[in-house]
Amino acid sequence: MRFANAPSRARRILRSGDTIVSTVRTYLKAVWFAEDAEDALICSTGFVVLTPGPGTAPKFVSYSVQSNGFIDRLTAGSVGIAYPAVAESRFGSLHVCVPPLSEQIIIVCYLDYIDRRIRRYIQAKERLITLLKEKRQAAVSQAVTRGLDPSVSLKPSGVEWLGNVPAHWERQRLKSLLRPVDRRSVAGNEALLSLRRDYGVVAYNEHFTRPPQSRSLIGFKQVEPGQLVVNRLQANNGLIFCSRLNGLVSPDYSVFEARRPLRMQFVSDLFRTQFYRVHFRREATGLGTGAAGFLRLYDDRFLQTPVFLPPLYEQTAIIGYLDRATADIDTTIASVRRQIELLKEYRSRLVADLVMGKLDARDVETKLLEFR
Repeated sequence: MRFANAPSRARRILRSGDTIVSTVRTYLKAVWFAEDAEDALICSTGFVVLTPGPGTAPKFVSYSVQSNGFIDRLTAGSVGIAYPAVAESRFGSLHVCVPPLSEQIIIVCYLDYIDRRIRRYIQAKERLITLLKEKRQAAVSQAVTRGLDPSVSLKPSGVEWLGNVPAHWERQRLKSLLRPVDRRSVAGNEALLSLRRDYGVVAYNEHFTRPPQSRSLIGFKQVEPGQLVVNRLQANNGLIFCSRLNGLVSPDYSVFEARRPLRMQFVSDLFRTQFYRVHFRREATGLGTGAAGFLRLYDDRFLQTPVFLPPLYEQTAIIGYLDRATADIDTTIASVRRQIELLKEYRSRLVADLVMGKLDARDVETKLLEFR
């Protein structure tokens, strides 16, 4: 955007060769090197702009401040709970190791080379994960909307966006299947839970390093195994899961329990298909559009959703089939994710060791000559 239209906090000027570092939530490593920027740029006052001084390789500054040791010291000096921030004076008081300019250039060239290779490898692995997810979702969608028998007779659902369904599946009012549950924590001592798209309902502290935004869990909604949890702001993105855990979720989530015998896992899988995600997007209301919008799927609109369910025994059979059919895919995805994590850890460790002098730049220079 143009500066004239920017928020009032957009006041810091940066130019090619500068590095910006976020002073808020520093553990997220929000560091960017302005390489080959043709024009002067403006950024938020929530960033520190680092301009290299004489005798300093510009990108060496960037690598130095994104090293684990430096980020850890920034985080330790941050103040606040939900949005911990470090003061600029604290930032400027930190020390870094600075080798001679010739060694800085060698280190930057080597790290650039390694970084390019790692990024290409990670991109290939991420494409593989995307394909595996699509394969998994296709299997789930086929099973929960058409059943397991490919020769089963179909009938028009009467719902334009859903198409045909197995002839023996019955249309149900979701309101007759689910009831909202709104039990709140009094002491706030229960485990905090959250929803993750690829994992379902998870323990917050096992999946997130950042502290929760709320200081107290008093008033958070209680969840029990077998209940359906809906992130009302992200229902159209598939954040609807059957919980297997006891704990607490945000008061802004919806929690439902079955009114009658029902395989909640079947319903959960059904609502994450593309058919229903698009439907929930249409039914959500609020401000804005696209990724920047705040569109909420309210309970009354959610409970009007049409569903076609097979008999209870068939729901059980479908869940069992999907558990078996997706197990190998899930295992492969987990393995590929671990490979990506190890690569990122290797990169972070290599950056830290080089900029802190734990690896001899002369050895790096030898390797660079071998690469050429």
